[in-house]
Amino acid sequence: GELDRANKIHIQNLKIVAALDGLLSLAFAAFGPLILKYGYAANAEIVAISIPVFFLDVIVEIGRGMNHIGQNGLNATGDVTFTTIISIVIGFATSVGLAYVFAIWCNLGLIGMWIAYACDEIIRGTIYAIRWMRGKWRKSFMHELEELEKVGVELIEDDLIIVEDNILRHNSLKLSSLIFSYLMRD
Repeated sequence: GELDRANKIHIQNLKIVAALDGLLSLAFAAFGPLILKYGYAANAEIVAISIPVFFLDVIVEIGRGMNHIGQNGLNATGDVTFTTIISIVIGFATSVGLAYVFAIWCNLGLIGMWIAYACDEIIRGTIYAIRWMRGKWRKSFMHELEELEKVGVELIEDDLIIVEDNILRHNSLKLSSLIFSYLMRD
């Protein structure tokens, strides 16, 4: 039913975003040095260090697409605590820890920072994809839907029904799962 359809759309969106992000950032990597050289930076050192960054950005952007689709999909089903913890822990570990290792310890400087950014996006995107594929979001969604029904919000014939006006103001996070279901209707 609805959950299978949501799963299909989520996986489809992951593929589309990965392909588009990859193609667009690859195009930018191919033409970026020319744009820098003739448009923004006459300094040869800036152009030289930017070229590897442009190509590393291809990986960053593919990972970022996976990360955002995965996180937003899980959040929409009520799995907010998991995504928040992963974002904080992995974001800090990579942005501070790996950035230090690659940029300072390995003496890669700016390139090391971008390697750390790529690791951050790919790791989080992969964790969210694994969580989605294992189906834990289905349990979160059903739990959130039960909680919403307790406070007077329910789905009736695929329409969003809000019994009390103040529910939107006080339970906006819980409503995300209901809105997700509403948007996935035929």
